[in-house]
Amino acid sequence: MTKDVWVLADDLSGAAECAAAFLGTGRPVTVHLTADRLTDGAPTADGEVTVIDLNTRTMNEPACAARTLRKALDAVPTEAVLVKKIDSLLRGHIRAEVGALADRGPVLVAAGLPVLGRLVVDGVLHVDGTPLHHTDHWSAETRVPPESIAALLRDLPTEDRISIHDVLTDADLDAIVQSAADTRTQLVGTAALAAAVARVAVPHSDSSVSGPIDRGPVTPRMTDRVLVVAGTAAPAAREQITRLVDAGACHIRLPAADLLAGTIEASALHASLREHRVTVVSVSGELDAARARVLSSRLGAVIADAQAATTPDLVLTGGETARGVLDALGISLLRPYHEIHHGAVLSCTPEGRRLVTRPGSFGDADSFTTIVDHLLAPATDHAANTKAAHTEALHPTALHAKESS
Repeated sequence: MTKDVWVLADDLSGAAECAAAFLGTGRPVTVHLTADRLTDGAPTADGEVTVIDLNTRTMNEPACAARTLRKALDAVPTEAVLVKKIDSLLRGHIRAEVGALADRGPVLVAAGLPVLGRLVVDGVLHVDGTPLHHTDHWSAETRVPPESIAALLRDLPTEDRISIHDVLTDADLDAIVQSAADTRTQLVGTAALAAAVARVAVPHSDSSVSGPIDRGPVTPRMTDRVLVVAGTAAPAAREQITRLVDAGACHIRLPAADLLAGTIEASALHASLREHRVTVVSVSGELDAARARVLSSRLGAVIADAQAATTPDLVLTGGETARGVLDALGISLLRPYHEIHHGAVLSCTPEGRRLVTRPGSFGDADSFTTIVDHLLAPATDHAANTKAAHTEALHPTALHAKESS
């Protein structure tokens, strides 16, 4: 029997990012938007990688996040490799979740994400060389960032069960995972830690996977429409939207106040989805972090209604935004099959609908254009599902065209 891997994530884009790390291992990989079926005893294949979005990051109360995690842990087999995925900027209810894990057994925290310059040095998270608490990355949060990971976890009743590790390179993460092998230590970190598990702890062999569950490939359904929903407050998203608009996409701004009040006027969005190959939606106005969950839910409902007639491919940035849209669409299961660029994960639903999720703070200025270019490329260009990004230039005339009748 091959050891299962379970990843419990705090948001959807992070869950997909972790799942993408296992695409080359020959294991079946599934992202669940709820743990209910699994906690009720639904079977999984031997050697399967099970990723669950617990959707805890924007919960208002730490106790709610801890309860959600504890319920999911009931489904995790004792012998499974367990990764608790956390935000690479330490947002969310990490203290409560680590405390819940420590009640169960030893916990190893390795919070770095080297590929994005997010390193842990002497227990302090640095972003591009600057300590997190000296940056503005928490400007949309209602709290102040922790000065160190130890400070974040200080005085937990089970503090003696928790070890904190510096992370400077992916090789550090590989060594950390190797040191925890066969110890039943629970691993806490970013998607980079999940990737280390895929490299170090998972045999890469198609023949190692067996079991009664058919996770056969779903044929993705190709379309000629793309809807990008940029729900993130990350500053980089503005330039990404600008580049996409410069290439011919139609930009629709939805006021946050109107979304929260339920008075949104979405006729321009409906028209854009009919008339343009690519539409990008953003939320304008003051964003209240305390109401982020409600805002994402309202945005999801508007998007679900607007896209019903055209069913475009979806690009959803920011985990809470992605979750709001998929909940509104009734989608509870994803099968990742390609990573367009780091963190931009292409999945399909069991019915074959394509969608891309990406953490809000990820990607360079051309992230959206690269993703859209990949989705609009001819089907023959997608035959080889490698993890290399699709780099062909995006042509404006390919983006902006009237729908032929």
